[in-house]
Amino acid sequence: MKKIISILFILILISVVSYPVLAVDFSYGGQLDSYLERKNNNYNFANELKLKFDLGSFNYNGHLEGALINQDSKFSNLSQFSPDNEVKLDKAYLDFWFASGELKLGKQRIAWGSGYFFNPTDIINPLKEDNKSEINPRQSTDSIFGSYYLGKGALQGVIVTDFQPLGPDNNDQAVEVARSINPALDGSVVLPQDFSDELEYGLRYTTVINYYDFSLMYYQGREDYPVVSAFESNNTPPEVIFSYPEKETFGLDLSGTLAGGEIGVWVEAAYTNPDIGHNYLQSIIGLDYTYQNGLHLLGEYYRDESLSNFIPGQEVKTKDFLGLESDYNLTDLLKITGSLLTPFNSDFYLLNGELNYSMAQNVKLKAGFNQPINEEGTIFENNDLFPAEDNLYLELSYYF
Repeated sequence: MKKIISILFILILISVVSYPVLAVDFSYGGQLDSYLERKNNNYNFANELKLKFDLGSFNYNGHLEGALINQDSKFSNLSQFSPDNEVKLDKAYLDFWFASGELKLGKQRIAWGSGYFFNPTDIINPLKEDNKSEINPRQSTDSIFGSYYLGKGALQGVIVTDFQPLGPDNNDQAVEVARSINPALDGSVVLPQDFSDELEYGLRYTTVINYYDFSLMYYQGREDYPVVSAFESNNTPPEVIFSYPEKETFGLDLSGTLAGGEIGVWVEAAYTNPDIGHNYLQSIIGLDYTYQNGLHLLGEYYRDESLSNFIPGQEVKTKDFLGLESDYNLTDLLKITGSLLTPFNSDFYLLNGELNYSMAQNVKLKAGFNQPINEEGTIFENNDLFPAEDNLYLELSYYF
């Protein structure tokens, strides 16, 4: 049942493109990425051929996006290098446009919110685990998306049919998580049992108020991260039971400009009521400004009251964060970017630096690093859910 939307997409696409009356346009493109990363004295390597295809007309479009991947992770020397091959379907959807709205079916990315480092209302798609040093990366998910135009606004709705947890999805993985907390523990995980348990829903109204983009949203689904739902102390060994509780989230976001359009500003907030754990608020406020010489500065304040729900046996006092970023084009071909993320109540810092070099019109080279400082004793130390790991990375991309 998880694949119902993808199957529906393929059937509809076949029926539409085989209809003889409609004129069909076809386009394609892609890129080849080579990625090498050094993380915690190990190496990650990947060659990734990404391909995308579009087929449609003025009132519909079918989109396919996938990759052929050759990769190996966590090898310490060349004698251990043994890459595997993988075929990955990133997106597969059919998009219809009408005079009064839009309907999109299939595996897709639905981006809500306006944040940069953090997005409290961008909760339809789960985070990527293989993020390759991206900021706030999200992966596509099987869903039905619709939008109905209402004057200056629109009412959007989404149904997600495939729950994708960011944590253990079998008992063996649950044992590993439990023993990372305490080696003497055992573990298991409770997952949605059937198709109806996996369904997630979202509703969003968006409009423009005094030149500001404004939206309200409601979401009913599950937590992406696991929580401890029970502890069986009478078992031998004692067992931690993880689950992904259902939740309701109410959110809003606002974005626009100040000072005659020179300063960008965005505000976003989400209040969540989970079945397990305490209710929590997540909110951001951000500003950015670009000087005449091209120097771009960005700052974002983030408050997150949810973290203690996902870190068992530990009181979490870290709730407020500050993210800063600057980027500057040294030349027309070379761009440098630096960012910093730090909690307000600790000496922990996560630094990032990156160089982007356009070697040719369709060839780009990216090199960068992430460096945590003073993570000992914070929620980022040895935490699989919120890792802060030092790494160096190099990526070469060819576009066609």
